[in-house]
Amino acid sequence: WESDYIVPNMAFLRHELEVSAADFKILLSHQFVQDKERFSSSQISDFKELVQDFKVNYVINGHKHNPGVGKVGEAIQLTAGASYKGQLLILTIKADEIGHEFIKL
Repeated sequence: WESDYIVPNMAFLRHELEVSAADFKILLSHQFVQDKERFSSSQISDFKELVQDFKVNYVINGHKHNPGVGKVGEAIQLTAGASYKGQLLILTIKADEIGHEFIKL
């Protein structure tokens, strides 16, 4: 395991989402929080519930080198990927919208 801390720290995430006044909610992590080899079923379930409860827009992770797109409940899940794979993730946030695209390098 890569951390001596509670990962994911659900109490911290819940608190930050509760006090956030942001129009868009984005969660970033190094690891994909739905990875069954790293996280327990209860951790994955709790994370999905948190994403739903706070209407998170994006869940973005790194670690894996291949870029990817998926879903965590209603949230868009993005794996940023590694630039040496020839793609770069661009996240665009405007006053009334949020979007993403992968561009070829």
